[in-house]
Amino acid sequence: VVSDSTFCCPVCGSCETELLFAAADRLGIAAEPVEIRKCRGCGLGVTWPPADDSDLGRFYPDGYWGEGAEPTDEWLRRSQREKTDVVDRIAPGGGRLLDVGCGSGFFLRALDPKRWDRSGVEISERSAAAADRALGGDRVLAGRLDDVPLPNPPFDVVTFWASLEHVATPRQVLARARTLLSNGGIVVVQV
Repeated sequence: VVSDSTFCCPVCGSCETELLFAAADRLGIAAEPVEIRKCRGCGLGVTWPPADDSDLGRFYPDGYWGEGAEPTDEWLRRSQREKTDVVDRIAPGGGRLLDVGCGSGFFLRALDPKRWDRSGVEISERSAAAADRALGGDRVLAGRLDDVPLPNPPFDVVTFWASLEHVATPRQVLARARTLLSNGGIVVVQV
């Protein structure tokens, strides 16, 4: 057990963690194994030592978000089917959707534009631009959810597909997402 007053859990506030495992990062960028620790208060897994935004940027090289070769419509539908099925079940009539951490917009592109008014937020400027071009412009903003001025909330669905685990302040980000929801709107999180 490690108690460290310089790091406290962004979810529950506990300052005690325990080692779960250590492993090399999958891209081979870190010289030393990366530790994954578990918060003793709530069980949240965190990388150790905690990284700030500039440290995290090293682990997302150009091309990470898929802004390279243009995928086919069939590939988009097939690769995003699990996600589109989820939102189609929770909102069968469609609606306004915001995808946080949308990368190059593959999920947004796979949604039926006749049923979904699609928007996104992406930290990578290059990926946000690729997603915005694919969706028809002014639908994807580059930046963090807390920092970008989103036009025309509320949203019926806000999604975090494998993106919430990449933010340093998940509680704050989820609170922001909640303020963007319509009455009866829903946040979908996959980690």
